Amino acid sequence: MGEAARQYHDIRALERRVLVPEELGVLLQHVVRRVERVVIAVRSRKHDDAELDAWLAGGRAFAAACAANGGELIPFLGTEHVVSDMERLRLALGEETISFLGISYGTSIGARYADRYPERVRAFALDAVLAPSLDGATLLTQWSAGYERSFDAFLADCSAALTCPFHAGGDAGAAFDGLMQRLDAAPLAVAGDPRPVGQSAVLAAIDGTLWNPPQWPQLAAALAAAAGGDGTDVLALADAFNDRRPDGTYGTAGEVFAAVACLDYSFPRDPAAYQALVVKVVAAAPRTGAFNANQVFPCVFWPAPAAPAVTDIAANGAPPILVVGATVDTQDPYAWAVDLATRLESGVLLTRDGTGHVSYLHSRCAYDAINAYLLDLALPAAGASCPSTGGLFG
Repeated sequence: MGEAARQYHDIRALERRVLVPEELGVLLQHVVRRVERVVIAVRSRKHDDAELDAWLAGGRAFAAACAANGGELIPFLGTEHVVSDMERLRLALGEETISFLGISYGTSIGARYADRYPERVRAFALDAVLAPSLDGATLLTQWSAGYERSFDAFLADCSAALTCPFHAGGDAGAAFDGLMQRLDAAPLAVAGDPRPVGQSAVLAAIDGTLWNPPQWPQLAAALAAAAGGDGTDVLALADAFNDRRPDGTYGTAGEVFAAVACLDYSFPRDPAAYQALVVKVVAAAPRTGAFNANQVFPCVFWPAPAAPAVTDIAANGAPPILVVGATVDTQDPYAWAVDLATRLESGVLLTRDGTGHVSYLHSRCAYDAINAYLLDLALPAAGASCPSTGGLFG
């Protein structure tokens, strides 16, 4: 926000609750990542019993490791508790009201805080809305469908641009599908690394870069190299997404994501029911849906019950709340922003045309509009929209 914000405001960051034992990432390296987060439903052929057993065992082991390491803290990692933390922060600062910029998961914190403490809101801006009021099955299906649309946009842009490394004669989609079929039969080997580069690595590489269009050329180059038999760049991108360190251990970012999701949303707790859900998710997102489903699969075995938020979030009595959504957001569908802006008594919607995750990072227009409201309480005009900033394969 720059010096103007610091001159008139005390700026503080609020972190979601985390699983503190560093050993958690090391343990899960063995129980989950060694099976490469088996992506069963995305395979071009029917999975066999061994793959299914590995998938189930990985999910159980993940949840069991979190139970062993997180212990009695596990039930208290959900967003409703973070909202309480945010109120304690306000009290500690001695402020009657606070301003808040929530991006992605932070929008869930902000919406729930405004609903619980509307009188404490000065100016809230919620950018890239994570739907706070859906059941887990609906959330997973809508999230995956929106994510697939974003990946399709990447493939379409790559197909249209001769400068895209994965141009593939103008049909990047067919090239990607062919690559995934070949990897299903024969994962790539990388010199000096014993890990095979298969479908899961490709999908992790995509998830780590799709949200940020300036990285699309890097992703395209990695896919092109993999199509040529070299998985080195794909593996590097996948390792970055998976929070893998140079020494082979892992951070806990993925584990915290699962811990919060399993508490905030009510996913099926029966493996067969979850498998049926995965079939629906893959129908909505044939290329990428199974990978998204794997990220919350441990919720089936989670050691604490879900505690979803109230479904009628409205923040009655709060000042205007600026809600920002991109038409092709890679992680949080535009419809979620529209829905939240409608649910909120004082919601004001700002639309960004384009893809990428978080408009504050991908549009100077949106950046300025958000800052104008947070600093000066100046709202954009009703129905306002912003373009995205920068090109892709130009």
